[in-house]
Amino acid sequence: MTLAEYAQDIAEQLRNAHDTKDLAAVDPIFRKADVALLESGIGETRQRNFWATVRAHFNASRLLIEKQANSALIALMHAIQKELAARENK
Repeated sequence: MTLAEYAQDIAEQLRNAHDTKDLAAVDPIFRKADVALLESGIGETRQRNFWATVRAHFNASRLLIEKQANSALIALMHAIQKELAARENK
């Protein structure tokens, strides 16, 4: 699997967690990817690019939307976006 394919896979996992409102799945997805990148010897610049690619794929996907102001999906989206930003800005 190439790095680009892995970024797409991670984005899909995050989308699935979002759409199923599974906040508990988000942190393990990020941790697993962090470990995989480290173990593969991917440098910091390529890691930032990887996370930017994950964000692009995630944002381009069709996400479940709710119109409620206090929706769990809104909180989940904030959590995912926060983790992506933290990794892009290492």
